[in-house]
Amino acid sequence: MRFTVNSTFPPASISLLTGFTVLQLITLEDLSDKIEWLSKNCQGAILLLSEPEMLLQFGNINRFEWAYRAKVVIVGLSLESLETFLNTTKGKKTENIIGVVEDPVNHHFKLYMNLLFWGEGMQPVTDWWGTRFTRKANLFPDKVSNLRLGKVRVFVFEWRPIMFYERDEKGNVIGKYGRDLTIVRTLAKLFNYTLVFVDIEQDWGLPLPNGSFTGLVGYLGRDEGQMGLAYLYSSGLDDRHRVQDYSRPIEDDKGCFLTRVEAPMPPWQNPSLPFQTTTWLAFFIGLVLSGPIFYLIVAASRGEGQEYSQYRSLLSTILLTTGIHFSHPVVSLPKHRSSQIFIIFLLIYILVLSTGYRSNLTSFLTIARTPKRLETFKDMYESGLQVKSISWFYNALNHSGNPYLQKLLDRYEIRLTFEELIDEFMAGRTATINSKAYLEVLSTLMRTKKGKPLVRFLSECLSTYSVGIGFQWHTPLKPKFNKAIARLVESGIVRRWFLQANEQYRLLVEKEGGVSYYPDTWYDSKDGVIPLGLNHMQGIFAVFALGYVFATISFAIEVITCRR
Repeated sequence: MRFTVNSTFPPASISLLTGFTVLQLITLEDLSDKIEWLSKNCQGAILLLSEPEMLLQFGNINRFEWAYRAKVVIVGLSLESLETFLNTTKGKKTENIIGVVEDPVNHHFKLYMNLLFWGEGMQPVTDWWGTRFTRKANLFPDKVSNLRLGKVRVFVFEWRPIMFYERDEKGNVIGKYGRDLTIVRTLAKLFNYTLVFVDIEQDWGLPLPNGSFTGLVGYLGRDEGQMGLAYLYSSGLDDRHRVQDYSRPIEDDKGCFLTRVEAPMPPWQNPSLPFQTTTWLAFFIGLVLSGPIFYLIVAASRGEGQEYSQYRSLLSTILLTTGIHFSHPVVSLPKHRSSQIFIIFLLIYILVLSTGYRSNLTSFLTIARTPKRLETFKDMYESGLQVKSISWFYNALNHSGNPYLQKLLDRYEIRLTFEELIDEFMAGRTATINSKAYLEVLSTLMRTKKGKPLVRFLSECLSTYSVGIGFQWHTPLKPKFNKAIARLVESGIVRRWFLQANEQYRLLVEKEGGVSYYPDTWYDSKDGVIPLGLNHMQGIFAVFALGYVFATISFAIEVITCRR
């Protein structure tokens, strides 16, 4: 291979040899307009320069127009200019750059190689004396498989329970935990790099009018580090995919609504629950009509012989049939055949009703009954509950085509952490929406002392999102890191790390005294036997008290009537 600088080029020009094509580029716009930089066929490029300024200027603009994955040979720059180019946006993310610098004194060319993460500046690799190299050298070695303890900056912030910090009594961080943290630590061992965590404020990133972003997206977009961890959804929301890149998916997740479990129905309703309203109505109609009907049957049968005196008045027959409805025994059957048949069928009717009532009542006394559950987006909207969560899900609802999710925006309030809304949430006044994995961890902390869950998910969730690690655009780390992440995910160890981190989080919260167990509404017995307490039976005591009230009122009326 022979490199020459063509002195016939205009004073400020670049000649680009790519594949079998030679292009002469006169202006800065030519670098953008005449070259398909991201072509898969572009595996190498040779730049013959007559003036370095154009390339140095191009290094910091048009970030998507450059052959980051190609083997690039630059001829015509001084060593100082080469090192300047390596500090540009394009230069510091190109894995393979060879600089060819002419030595005018000795009339030969020196070849320098960029070091990427291995070190600063350019390193000499060999000399070219026109017909031969002074020594054999690999001009384009693999600089990623072994980063030689080079520093990789990773932006991270605490976002419990997915990413959490353990602190000492003075508030100093003594440990960072989370599945994604474990992944990048494992990658550090695999690729031999020095991991540098950069703590930032909790902010995924919001777009600014000038097209840049705040927060984590902004840091990666400005190339201030190589990776970012924040349980990132691989999303183009707000065009953030033009600012930062993502790794291959670590898992698939959904945005789901979490609500407080509906409170059990009031126990005083228990005596009425075994029958539906229509059944109770039919029962009371039968209770009201059976007495008069029996009286009419007895009256119509008097020609057959004298009936017992207790069946001769309307009041006595009403009392008799009412007693039968409430399982009072019949002391003596009527004499007449028609009356006997009526009583027999009335007893059968009451036997079936009372048996069904008693057996069904047992379950309602021992099992907490909840009202209609919220299952759909429509149910959530009609419930009137406020929705509070991070701004990302506000934008997700805003971009949704579901009309009920659109309407929920009027009741949406932005909260950065779940701790800000925990009291309202547990009181049943608000709901939240977030990553299902995030909420699953939190839900393990919101249980009764006997382990009953106090929260539940809606059946309907937002679309599935891929969760990954954030990368700066065009980082040379991504291709090989992605392969390693794929192997970790396929082995199942990533899921195990997630569960281990969840357990660490639970233990940490217990250590901090942050786990609040809520009392059980119902008594649970370990041996399966559930003794009925006053809480179970309060409904019938209410009926009993109501009977006393009616009896007292009746007694007062009788006393007043007798005095008159």
